[in-house]
Amino acid sequence: MIQAGNVNITEGGIISTSTFDTGKAGSIRLEVEDTLLISGRRDGTFVTPVVNTKFENPQSSISSFAMQGVGGQIDVVAKTIHLTQDGGISASSLGVGEQISSIDLRADTLLLTQGGIISNSNGIFMTTADSDAGIGFFSQEGIGGDIRIQTKHLIVNNQDSKLQGSGIFSNTLNPKPGGNLFIQTDSLEMTHGAAISARSYNSTGNAGQINIQAQRIHLQERSIIETSAVRGGGGNIVINGLAESLHLDNSMISTSVAAGAGGGGNITLESPRFMILNHGQVKAQADAGRGGNIAITAEHFVKSVESLVSASSNLGIDGQITIDSPTEDIGSQVLSLSANYLNAASLFPRSCAAKIADQRPSEFVRPFTLIVRPKTAAHAPEDTRASPYPATLYYKWFDQYH
Repeated sequence: MIQAGNVNITEGGIISTSTFDTGKAGSIRLEVEDTLLISGRRDGTFVTPVVNTKFENPQSSISSFAMQGVGGQIDVVAKTIHLTQDGGISASSLGVGEQISSIDLRADTLLLTQGGIISNSNGIFMTTADSDAGIGFFSQEGIGGDIRIQTKHLIVNNQDSKLQGSGIFSNTLNPKPGGNLFIQTDSLEMTHGAAISARSYNSTGNAGQINIQAQRIHLQERSIIETSAVRGGGGNIVINGLAESLHLDNSMISTSVAAGAGGGGNITLESPRFMILNHGQVKAQADAGRGGNIAITAEHFVKSVESLVSASSNLGIDGQITIDSPTEDIGSQVLSLSANYLNAASLFPRSCAAKIADQRPSEFVRPFTLIVRPKTAAHAPEDTRASPYPATLYYKWFDQYH
């Protein structure tokens, strides 16, 4: 339990609980009055003393890990939480028979930038100290833990040095379902390949579900909200509470199953005032199983020609697409401009018209002399005419008298 005004975890610093036996790892709770910053990596290699596992350039983090038992819960309350330069909050467990640890975050502002991540998984990839080959550790029983986030502003952007986007991830590496993601926020902004993802890397494990309540969501520059499974069932995505807008700009909301008979997850997007797809995609895909269904309810649904809404299955039955949005006759609101061009020369006094007719270069780009006329006199374009004095003379006069 940590209470502080500010907490900075940098250069590979770690706050962690762990267990390498069948017991449960301890819980972590932080109450921060202002800012929690987790940033950067540690140079060199860190080798755990118990299982002889090495970590190259380990990231700064708050973490809970259980090798055989169940991971502990991570609970953070702060005004601002900023995870940057690969800094992260993570929980992983190979626990048996029960749900692994959960992550609960509450803040006014949550920032994930330059590779900052939040992750929860029921397995882990590590490297042994005597081998550089990656090894996946996972049990056959552990159920993925949930991630719950409450914040006014959630911003996920930028990339780390390996061009991996910042993100929030729930992963399963065994046949059990992955954990779910619950996000409640006023505004969600994602950019530069940022991701909110629930994935299953096992042949039969189902991906977790994603539930987002937000007033405004803007995804841009290849950002994605997704659930995906290798051969299991795809998780559902539900986004609601959208009092303002849902904007996909060259970005995607997707559920997918790569192979097998698993059904694709459903996508439900409820009640934005404006739903805008600009090179955006909403896709629910399956292989041999049934494609997921897509349900969209919006006051205004605007889609560019390059955008896509698709519910498909490669070998099975396609899903259904339902879009509940008023049909607007945009053409009746478009003003057709006249094809007859205006002859601007006819509106100028003779001096301007003559210059245009003679195709002489415009003098308006040169320094000009202001001609003062009485208030009652009408103004004409020739009132701003080229100055006969070079600009250098003006600068000399200015330097001399100022």
